[in-house]
Amino acid sequence: MKDNKQTSQKGGILKKTTAVLLALCILLAFSACGNVNAKEGEPANGFLWENNYNEVTITGYVGPNTKLVIPTKINGKSVTKIESYAFRDFEALESVVIPEGVKEICNSAFRYCPGLKSITIPKSVEKIGSNVFAGDNNIETVYFRGDEEEWVKINFWNEDDETFLRSKVKYNS
Repeated sequence: MKDNKQTSQKGGILKKTTAVLLALCILLAFSACGNVNAKEGEPANGFLWENNYNEVTITGYVGPNTKLVIPTKINGKSVTKIESYAFRDFEALESVVIPEGVKEICNSAFRYCPGLKSITIPKSVEKIGSNVFAGDNNIETVYFRGDEEEWVKINFWNEDDETFLRSKVKYNS
């Protein structure tokens, strides 16, 4: 009987230790996703980018993924801008998460991405250019990481952008 109890206790400790180690691995994996290292002129996890002094601009994507999480930093420099036409005609794109720190989404950045169903916009965004989501009639939900008061402070080039009128905007998401 004693052996079964000890075996059961060891099994419980092993399960707890495994769970803790797994949680730490997941945490480390996600924290590593924030900063991506790449050589100048080469894609960073599939993202094309430009170095603008102390900031980085995302200019495109050449990877296989259709559910994108844009990195917060490349080579230790903050991603602050999504360039015009960066993801244009990316028909297979399903969802994109834009990280906190991005201040501007330029004109037509996600134009003609008919597979795009959801987008997450950080509260750091100050400006959204014209036709950013033109031709993206399937966007169902826009997740905004701030509240409604912060949302209305964003400088929209097209204040009557049909994407935002047609989509459900969820705040603090």
